[in-house]
Amino acid sequence: MTQVLLIQVTFIQAAISGLVDIVKQLKASYKLSVEIRQTIKELNRLSDKELTDIGISRGDIYSVANGSSDYLKRGA
Repeated sequence: MTQVLLIQVTFIQAAISGLVDIVKQLKASYKLSVEIRQTIKELNRLSDKELTDIGISRGDIYSVANGSSDYLKRGA
């Protein structure tokens, strides 16, 4: 009987731990998406000349904000 209870408790602890991890991941994902939207918003407010001055074009804004641009890899 004791062993059955220990197995059940272990199972419940693992399930709770898994749920906590999922909530943490969702929170981090939401925070990142808010930051990306804010970056896109701020970059879209810049003029084409200002964007050129920092080395990106208007078409690069989404990639730069998402961190998938060659601009970031160049270390600009």
